[in-house]
Amino acid sequence: FGSSFTHHNIFTSGTVFLQCWEYGIPLCRELAYQYETLYDYQSLSWIRKMEAAYYDNIMEQQRLEPEFFRVGFYGRKFPFFLRNKEFVCRGHDYERLEAFQQRMLGEFPQAIAMQHPNQPDEAILQCDAQYLQIYAVSAVPENVNVLQMDRVPDRIKSFYRVNNVRRFRYDRPFHKGSKDRENEFKSLWIERTTLILTHPLPGISRWFEVEKRELVSNHRFPKSSSTL
Repeated sequence: FGSSFTHHNIFTSGTVFLQCWEYGIPLCRELAYQYETLYDYQSLSWIRKMEAAYYDNIMEQQRLEPEFFRVGFYGRKFPFFLRNKEFVCRGHDYERLEAFQQRMLGEFPQAIAMQHPNQPDEAILQCDAQYLQIYAVSAVPENVNVLQMDRVPDRIKSFYRVNNVRRFRYDRPFHKGSKDRENEFKSLWIERTTLILTHPLPGISRWFEVEKRELVSNHRFPKSSSTL
């Protein structure tokens, strides 16, 4: 693999918590309680102003919803901490799938990009090579209550859609039975899978390993899609 690659730069590159002001508010409150107990009003005033600034930032600063990517590292030429494992990565600001794929292939110039989302067979897992399998996944929010509140501004909901998330979902199209030559959508089905990570994103790293897969459902491709 590339000489620039290290365990550190692939898993920790980029600042993740820079605009996560929601995580700072409980800490401000905890410190405020301590300062008030000690009658340290100067520090109490300072921490209350910081807390107020965090609320202002939440309401006024623009934050982008990041993309998330699932990455599988297959083949015996990957280092042990990556070999035949899959991870979900929180992309950088403005980073889309194609740019992320190019970044990963730059880290692993000898790797072969797999062009399908199917699970690799044993031959791929045991081969003396490197295969990268990358596709986009969607975050499944943990805090659904706030997302269902009509009066909550979308800029607040946006944070809870993509933060403190352990579950991610993707759809894989496949043909069930023989393909209809006149209408391929007739036999097209969707397999929906949920990936569960070892830790929620974001965390101390932009990446966490997938510890469990759940097949959510198989359902027929929507007929309306055939007209798109």
